[in-house]
Amino acid sequence: MSIETLSVPLLLGQPVGIEVFSTFLYRHGLKSVDPDYGVLGAASALVLLVTALLVILQAKLLRDAQRFVSVRGKATRLRRLDLGRLKWVSIAAIILYVVLGALVPIGGLMFRSFTLVFTPLQSPLKTLTTANYERIFTYEAYVQSIRNSLIIAALGAVLVAALAMVAVMVSRRSEFRFARTVEYLALAPQAMPGIIVGIGLFWALAFAPLGIGGALQGTLWAVLIGFGVRALPGAFGSIAPPLMQIGRELDNAARVSGADWVRTFVRVLARLLRPAFAGALILVFVTMLKEYTPAVFLGSADANVIGTTMLELWVQGNTGSVAALATLQIVITAAVVAVAGLLMRGHKDA
Repeated sequence: MSIETLSVPLLLGQPVGIEVFSTFLYRHGLKSVDPDYGVLGAASALVLLVTALLVILQAKLLRDAQRFVSVRGKATRLRRLDLGRLKWVSIAAIILYVVLGALVPIGGLMFRSFTLVFTPLQSPLKTLTTANYERIFTYEAYVQSIRNSLIIAALGAVLVAALAMVAVMVSRRSEFRFARTVEYLALAPQAMPGIIVGIGLFWALAFAPLGIGGALQGTLWAVLIGFGVRALPGAFGSIAPPLMQIGRELDNAARVSGADWVRTFVRVLARLLRPAFAGALILVFVTMLKEYTPAVFLGSADANVIGTTMLELWVQGNTGSVAALATLQIVITAAVVAVAGLLMRGHKDA
C-alpha cells in the first residue's frame, strides 16, 4: 500500500522534488507527452516481483490454519487478555492515532472546503463560503463522478464480496485439487499497485480479441473490473480468518447427516460467516469508493470517479473544490458505515 500510494507523494512530495515509485509511473505514464511504456513495464515488473515474494511469505506464515481455530462443536469459555500497565500506553497510542490520523486532517479538510482562502495568517472564519460546494453541484461532470463512484462501489461490493466468499470456501473448505492455487490467485492482486493494475488492464483491453476490449475501454465496467481486482484481496482477508476459526468438525457433522458440500455451506457455514460477509461488503464498498489509481488509465470523460475528479481539480488549482469533494466522500463513507453498523447491531439483537 505504501509503494502504490499516489495522492500523498504527488501532493506533498512532488512540489519539493521528492519522487517515489508511484509518482515516477504517473509522471512517465499519464503526464508524459511521449510515454516510455518499456520503462513503465520494467519498473512495474520489478515492484511486482518484490511484493509477490512478500505475499508468498504471508501465505506460508498462515499455512497452519488449525492454530487459529476458536469455534468448535463444543462450547469454550472466552477469556479476556489482561494488558496490565500496557493498557494505558495502548489507550494513549490509540488517542494519538485518532487525533493525528483522523481528526486533524478531516478538520483541516472541512475548514478548507468552507473557506475561500485557508491560511495560518488569518482566521478561516473571515472567509467562510459555500462556493466550493456550489461549484461541485453546478457542473454535471463533478456530479457524475459522485454518481459513478456510488454505482461502482455498490455493485462492486456485492460482486467482489460474493467472489471472495466462493474463493475462501474453495481454498479452505473443499477438496479441489488446485485449492491452494485459488488462494494465491485471490491474493495476487495484493502484490499489484493500483497504477500497475490500471496500466496492465489498459493494454489487456487494447489487445483483447473480438472487440471486447474496445467495448469495455473507457466505460464504468472497465473501472469496475480494475477496482474489483484491487479490492478482492481485502475481501478475501476479511472472510478467511473467521472461517479459519471454525473447526472442521462442524462441517463433518453436517456431512455425516447427509448434507453435500453446498448444503453444508448454506445450512452451517453461511450462517456463521454472515457477519464476516457483511464486513466484507462494507470494506469493499469503502475501498472502491475511495479508489482511483486504476481509473487514471481506465476511465474516460464519461467514466470519471471522485478520485480522478479531485486529481483534475488539484491540477487546475481548485483546492477548495478538492476539499469539498473529499469532504462529501468522507460523509458518504461515514453514513454508509453507520447505517451498516446499525443494521448489523439490530440483526444481532434480533
